Amino acid sequence: MEDMKVTATGYDFRPAHAAMQRYVDGNLLSGVSCTVLVGRDLADVKCTGWADKEAQIPLRVDHIFRVFSNTKLITSCAALLLFEEGHFELDDPIELFIPQLANRRVLYRDATSLDQTEPAVRSITIRHLMSHSAGLSYGLLDPGTLIFSAYNERKVINPATHACGDDGRVG
Repeated sequence: MEDMKVTATGYDFRPAHAAMQRYVDGNLLSGVSCTVLVGRDLADVKCTGWADKEAQIPLRVDHIFRVFSNTKLITSCAALLLFEEGHFELDDPIELFIPQLANRRVLYRDATSLDQTEPAVRSITIRHLMSHSAGLSYGLLDPGTLIFSAYNERKVINPATHACGDDGRVG
Protein backbone atom coordinates (compact mmCIF):
# COMPACT_ATOMS: atom_id res chain seq x y z
CA MET A 1 0.00 0.00 0.00
CA GLU A 2 1.32 3.43 -0.85
CA ASP A 3 1.99 5.91 1.94
CA MET A 4 -0.85 8.20 2.87
CA LYS A 5 0.62 11.69 2.64
CA VAL A 6 -1.08 14.58 4.40
CA THR A 7 -1.50 17.34 1.83
CA ALA A 8 -3.81 19.78 3.62
CA THR A 9 -1.94 21.80 6.22
CA GLY A 10 -2.73 24.31 8.95
CA TYR A 11 -4.98 22.05 11.03
CA ASP A 12 -4.36 21.00 14.62
CA PHE A 13 -5.73 17.53 15.26
CA ARG A 14 -3.99 17.05 18.62
CA PRO A 15 -7.27 17.39 20.60
CA ALA A 16 -8.93 14.73 18.39
CA HIS A 17 -5.90 12.46 18.73
CA ALA A 18 -5.97 12.90 22.51
CA ALA A 19 -9.69 12.03 22.59
CA MET A 20 -9.01 8.90 20.52
CA GLN A 21 -6.30 7.89 22.98
CA ARG A 22 -8.66 8.46 25.94
CA TYR A 23 -11.20 6.06 24.39
CA VAL A 24 -8.50 3.41 24.04
CA ASP A 25 -6.95 4.07 27.47
CA GLY A 26 -10.40 3.96 29.08
CA ASN A 27 -11.14 0.61 27.39
CA LEU A 28 -14.16 2.08 25.61
CA LEU A 29 -12.69 1.08 22.25
CA SER A 30 -9.87 -1.30 21.36
CA GLY A 31 -8.75 0.87 18.49
CA VAL A 32 -9.72 3.98 16.57
CA SER A 33 -8.88 4.78 12.96
CA CYS A 34 -9.62 8.27 11.69
CA THR A 35 -9.02 10.02 8.38
CA VAL A 36 -9.99 13.61 7.63
CA LEU A 37 -10.28 15.03 4.13
CA VAL A 38 -10.60 18.68 3.19
CA GLY A 39 -12.09 18.48 -0.25
CA ARG A 40 -9.82 15.92 -1.92
CA ASP A 41 -6.82 16.76 0.24
CA LEU A 42 -5.82 14.48 3.08
CA ALA A 43 -5.70 16.58 6.28
CA ASP A 44 -5.08 13.91 8.91
CA VAL A 45 -4.61 10.17 9.33
CA LYS A 46 -4.36 8.63 12.77
CA CYS A 47 -4.63 5.10 14.15
CA THR A 48 -4.69 4.57 17.89
CA GLY A 49 -4.94 1.36 19.84
CA TRP A 50 -5.14 -2.21 18.66
CA ALA A 51 -6.18 -4.21 15.61
CA ASP A 52 -6.00 -7.22 17.94
CA LYS A 53 -5.89 -6.21 21.58
CA GLU A 54 -5.24 -9.70 22.95
CA ALA A 55 -2.30 -10.29 20.59
CA GLN A 56 -1.12 -6.67 21.07
CA ILE A 57 -1.13 -5.94 17.33
CA PRO A 58 -1.27 -2.15 16.84
CA LEU A 59 -3.90 -0.73 14.50
CA ARG A 60 -2.40 0.47 11.21
CA VAL A 61 -3.86 2.39 8.27
CA ASP A 62 -3.71 -0.72 6.07
CA HIS A 63 -5.82 -2.90 8.35
CA ILE A 64 -9.14 -4.00 6.90
CA PHE A 65 -12.12 -4.36 9.19
CA ARG A 66 -15.87 -4.54 8.96
CA VAL A 67 -17.72 -1.27 9.37
CA PHE A 68 -21.34 -1.27 10.52
CA SER A 69 -24.03 1.42 10.12
CA ASN A 70 -22.74 2.80 6.83
CA THR A 71 -26.07 4.53 6.17
CA LYS A 72 -25.29 6.81 9.11
CA LEU A 73 -21.93 7.68 7.56
CA ILE A 74 -23.39 8.42 4.12
CA THR A 75 -26.34 10.37 5.53
CA SER A 76 -24.06 12.42 7.79
CA CYS A 77 -21.72 13.26 4.92
CA ALA A 78 -24.63 14.27 2.69
CA ALA A 79 -26.10 16.42 5.47
CA LEU A 80 -22.75 18.11 6.09
CA LEU A 81 -22.45 18.93 2.39
CA LEU A 82 -25.93 20.52 2.51
CA PHE A 83 -24.90 22.38 5.68
CA GLU A 84 -21.78 23.73 3.94
CA GLU A 85 -24.01 24.96 1.11
CA GLY A 86 -26.17 26.85 3.63
CA HIS A 87 -29.35 24.80 3.27
CA PHE A 88 -29.83 24.59 7.04
CA GLU A 89 -28.31 25.54 10.39
CA LEU A 90 -27.35 22.95 12.99
CA ASP A 91 -29.84 24.33 15.49
CA ASP A 92 -32.78 24.28 13.06
CA PRO A 93 -35.69 22.23 14.44
CA ILE A 94 -36.33 19.10 12.40
CA GLU A 95 -40.00 19.95 11.98
CA LEU A 96 -38.89 22.53 9.41
CA PHE A 97 -38.06 19.55 7.22
CA ILE A 98 -40.32 16.85 8.70
CA PRO A 99 -43.54 18.60 9.80
CA GLN A 100 -44.97 15.34 11.16
CA LEU A 101 -42.52 15.59 14.08
CA ALA A 102 -43.75 19.03 15.18
CA ASN A 103 -46.05 18.01 18.04
CA ARG A 104 -44.17 15.08 19.47
CA ARG A 105 -45.03 13.44 22.73
CA VAL A 106 -42.46 11.79 24.97
CA LEU A 107 -42.72 9.19 27.70
CA TYR A 108 -42.83 10.36 31.29
CA ARG A 109 -39.48 9.71 32.99
CA ASP A 110 -40.88 6.79 35.05
CA ALA A 111 -43.49 5.61 32.53
CA THR A 112 -44.68 2.03 32.87
CA SER A 113 -46.86 2.01 29.73
CA LEU A 114 -46.69 3.63 26.30
CA ASP A 115 -49.74 5.81 26.97
CA GLN A 116 -47.95 7.72 29.75
CA THR A 117 -46.74 10.64 27.66
CA GLU A 118 -46.48 14.41 27.74
CA PRO A 119 -45.72 17.04 25.10
CA ALA A 120 -42.02 17.37 24.28
CA VAL A 121 -40.44 20.42 25.93
CA ARG A 122 -38.24 21.30 22.96
CA SER A 123 -37.72 20.43 19.33
CA ILE A 124 -35.18 17.96 18.09
CA THR A 125 -32.55 19.88 16.13
CA ILE A 126 -30.25 18.83 13.31
CA ARG A 127 -27.41 19.10 15.86
CA HIS A 128 -29.21 16.54 18.08
CA LEU A 129 -29.56 14.15 15.15
CA MET A 130 -25.95 14.56 14.06
CA SER A 131 -24.63 13.99 17.60
CA HIS A 132 -27.07 11.14 18.38
CA SER A 133 -28.46 13.13 21.32
CA ALA A 134 -32.06 13.48 20.07
CA GLY A 135 -33.45 10.99 22.57
CA LEU A 136 -34.44 8.53 19.86
CA SER A 137 -33.70 4.92 20.65
CA TYR A 138 -33.59 1.53 19.01
CA GLY A 139 -34.12 0.10 22.48
CA LEU A 140 -31.46 -2.52 21.72
CA LEU A 141 -29.08 -1.41 24.42
CA ASP A 142 -31.70 -0.95 27.12
CA PRO A 143 -32.96 -4.40 28.19
CA GLY A 144 -35.68 -4.16 30.79
CA THR A 145 -36.90 -0.74 29.64
CA LEU A 146 -40.35 0.07 28.32
CA ILE A 147 -39.00 0.89 24.83
CA PHE A 148 -37.00 -2.36 24.67
CA SER A 149 -40.14 -4.34 25.57
CA ALA A 150 -42.39 -2.39 23.18
CA TYR A 151 -40.07 -2.95 20.21
CA ASN A 152 -39.75 -6.66 21.00
CA GLU A 153 -43.48 -7.22 21.56
CA ARG A 154 -44.18 -5.60 18.19
CA LYS A 155 -41.29 -7.48 16.51
CA VAL A 156 -39.89 -4.22 15.18
CA ILE A 157 -36.33 -5.39 15.67
CA ASN A 158 -34.78 -8.50 17.14
CA PRO A 159 -32.13 -7.53 19.73
CA ALA A 160 -30.42 -10.92 19.44
CA THR A 161 -29.70 -10.53 15.72
CA HIS A 162 -30.23 -6.78 15.17
CA ALA A 163 -32.42 -7.84 12.28
CA CYS A 164 -35.69 -6.36 11.08
CA GLY A 165 -38.95 -7.78 12.31
CA ASP A 166 -41.34 -9.83 10.21
CA ASP A 167 -42.80 -6.69 8.65
CA GLY A 168 -39.39 -5.52 7.35
CA ARG A 169 -39.28 -2.36 9.45
CA VAL A 170 -36.13 -1.23 11.23
CA GLY A 171 -36.46 0.36 14.69
